[in-house]
Amino acid sequence: MATKRRPTLRAVRLGQELRRLREEADFSVRSIGADLGIDPGNVSKMESGKLPATIRDVDNYLRVCNVHDPKRRDDLHKICRDVTQKGWWEGYIEDIAGVLMDRIWLESKTEAIDAFAAILIPGLLQVPGYAEGLMRLDRPEATDDEIQRWIEVRTTRQHILTTHDPVQYSVVIDEAVLKRPAGGVEAMDRQLDYLVQMSERPNIEIRILPFSVGMHASLTGGFEILRLEDPYPEACLLTVPGGDVCVEGDMVDTLAQTYDRVLKASLGPEASRELIIAERNSL
Repeated sequence: MATKRRPTLRAVRLGQELRRLREEADFSVRSIGADLGIDPGNVSKMESGKLPATIRDVDNYLRVCNVHDPKRRDDLHKICRDVTQKGWWEGYIEDIAGVLMDRIWLESKTEAIDAFAAILIPGLLQVPGYAEGLMRLDRPEATDDEIQRWIEVRTTRQHILTTHDPVQYSVVIDEAVLKRPAGGVEAMDRQLDYLVQMSERPNIEIRILPFSVGMHASLTGGFEILRLEDPYPEACLLTVPGGDVCVEGDMVDTLAQTYDRVLKASLGPEASRELIIAERNSL
């Protein structure tokens, strides 16, 4: 039996916008379905993202809801096109979970990322040896071929940091992460050296939160704040057992304040680079 896939994050976003249109116009699911000539069950599926809406569906919603704002129409059309966007990740659809698909898509729409890494080197900065060490710990039953495919996904994701128009990336890494090797000494040596190299790129800032600060503002774990291109709102990815959780709205504002406090407590870029080098030399 085929695995039933959950709606993608972008399909859910489009559905939320359609529901907002309907509610602003004071339509029920049944009444807008009657005006659109769509079964109420399919209206509910579109608004939940289970049945991705087409451009025609979007235009019909706008017409029935009497919305004529060109900007709103263009924004909805863009989201609608993004729902069916085919990216490089489609070639790995059988290898990775839906939550990771959503993360990769979000990264493809991101202009800037602020991150705090409490446990691991962030995926966007991991070298293959370090990544493999983590994967073998997390999935000891995985085959070599599966591991290789997952590493390919991770390294391809990293291209957003090195393209001609790269994402602006600012990350604070807890000092404990530097002292927690994965993949053996050689892999960790390469990992720390890679952090030094990447910290010299103009679009990347790597800071270390030293042990000397004691307790800090993000004791609950790591997170990433993604500033997405228009028309998408800022989003935050929280690291939780079992994968990532994407949140928006007030939670993003709260985590942005947390990030600012963690950033202020961290070492500056140059002092952080020196600490990474010292840790590498001590291996």
